[in-house]
Amino acid sequence: MVGTIEWVVEGVLKLLGPLQELSREKRELADDALRAISNALNETCLYCRHIKDGKARDSEAEARLARLWVIAAVPITHFNPKLGEICEYTPDHWINPNNWDKSKVKNLSISLEDVRAKYAALLRA
Repeated sequence: MVGTIEWVVEGVLKLLGPLQELSREKRELADDALRAISNALNETCLYCRHIKDGKARDSEAEARLARLWVIAAVPITHFNPKLGEICEYTPDHWINPNNWDKSKVKNLSISLEDVRAKYAALLRA
């Protein structure tokens, strides 16, 4: 009986290392996902301020924003599928901005305010 208990304890102890490593890897993946969202949000806010200040639209900047949102969509989907879905819609907004009106942006929850609120909630979680 004692030998069996020792064997079980040894087995559990052997599992703790890999489990802790997995937990650390998952945290790192989550951090990377949040960084990608933060980067896309910040760049989008800066560009929107640029437009709000009366400057001309820049197709290269809009293409860069589309790429940033694609980069953000993939990793966040593993942690928050709804936010990942929102990030997947956003590149189309920057690739084809004339196809998007305010109601479509609102219905799909891709406004900067909506995404920023979801991002903030993930940071607090």
